[in-house]
Amino acid sequence: MGVQRAVLAALLVVVVAGCSDYGSGTRADPTSSTRPPDPVYAGTTPTLTLDATSTPASSTLRFGDQAVVPYYGLYDTGLLGITVTVDSRPVTDEDLDSLNLVAANRASVRGKTFHFARLHLVNVDGSNLSYADIPPLSGAWSRNVAGLGSFVSIGAGATTVADCAGLTSTAEFATEDAAVDACQPFVGEANDPIASISYAGQPYSAATAIMWQAGK
Repeated sequence: MGVQRAVLAALLVVVVAGCSDYGSGTRADPTSSTRPPDPVYAGTTPTLTLDATSTPASSTLRFGDQAVVPYYGLYDTGLLGITVTVDSRPVTDEDLDSLNLVAANRASVRGKTFHFARLHLVNVDGSNLSYADIPPLSGAWSRNVAGLGSFVSIGAGATTVADCAGLTSTAEFATEDAAVDACQPFVGEANDPIASISYAGQPYSAATAIMWQAGK
């Protein structure tokens, strides 16, 4: 594809204490008489390994294809299906009004384009993956038509874009085929969209990441 590295935009990450769940899923009812299980992986990280059901290390997929990766929530380890798609739209004045940006960052985003990496997550094997972190995507590359990289940082503290919910955890996610959608936004040029993006969470690494890319 001749894809070249672009400067990775800072994600519009909003991790506000007590406000980590958006969109799909609900938290357990605190008035329920059923006591939730004790967290197994609160503050600890299990060692995850690849097996025959996992997507092999260093795999290259097309946008819209599903990867199956070892994953964990607060209570168990299991298999998580990750499908990545991308789309774009212009940054509007309404977006600028809703984003918590300093003047310099506001000016740098005006007239740019949002490039959205959308994740569709599926509980593949029915393990209790409740309250798992949303898999972070990394290594976003554009076609880089200008040669200098087009993604720009919008700065810390920005709020979530209206049509790209900043989901940070899966909430209740303990049944086979349960699904949740999340989104990570980038900012760049209209003619320089996301051409590939990677997942390098364990047991993968930067050197063995799964990559999604545009079809040829």
